Amino acid sequence: MGAANAHHTTVPGQDVAARIVAQIVAALLELDQRIHPLDTRIAQTFHAHPQAEILKSCLRVPGIGTILGAELIAAAEDISRYTDAGYLASATGLVR
Repeated sequence: MGAANAHHTTVPGQDVAARIVAQIVAALLELDQRIHPLDTRIAQTFHAHPQAEILKSCLRVPGIGTILGAELIAAAEDISRYTDAGYLASATGLVR
């Protein structure tokens, strides 16, 4: 650590680059603050849907969570038209 702290090399443009990085980080943090309430609202809406329980029982597949479950309901509208979970998984492209 002492050796690392002893070196103070400056690079042309590093101040400008540091300001740009700080602006990008601030923008990402602000975006995260805007996204979080939307994620919460999507999850609440999904879990309140009458067919959510059916999908939640299928959501143990890695990579499938609340957001994808909500997308499935939005795309399929009425999942009762699928005869079983395999047919639904096939229709979504999860299996062949």
